[in-house]
Amino acid sequence: MSEVTPLTVNDPASLALAVVDDTPDIRALLRMAFERSGQYKVVGEAENGQDAIELAEARCPDVMLLDLAMPVMDGLSAAPLVRERCPDTTIVMLSAFDAAERTDRALATGAHGYIQKGMPMKKLVATVTEIVQSRNLAALDLSARAGSWRRSGREGRGPRVEDR
Repeated sequence: MSEVTPLTVNDPASLALAVVDDTPDIRALLRMAFERSGQYKVVGEAENGQDAIELAEARCPDVMLLDLAMPVMDGLSAAPLVRERCPDTTIVMLSAFDAAERTDRALATGAHGYIQKGMPMKKLVATVTEIVQSRNLAALDLSARAGSWRRSGREGRGPRVEDR
């Protein structure tokens, strides 16, 4: 894993985080770990996918940790609806299961990452931060490319083959 540059507690760029899991103890543990990191401020919690959608509508957090298996509505069903309401929210799916099929399904629903719950909390926080940063770097790269296309007088026509 690459080095992650931490944000400070008073950094105005610290990230708003929503935690969605049907187990209150897991939510508390995640909240504590992410807030202690100084990089995140938990702005809401939910216990199922339906509540996650309502939380997304109310807060549009920077990051949403979304459990895969929950009652009422699971994370796989909730993720595309959260993305629809908050396209800039980075969705990281959490699960107790480590299976390639589940990872593929989670990513296909619009999640940006899939993490197994059993990893140490410091590593989980660092991995989420890395997912967020890699998504931001990809957006910056696309933005820079779009800027170069505008400067070349190719607005609205996309890149030339040699630009790709």
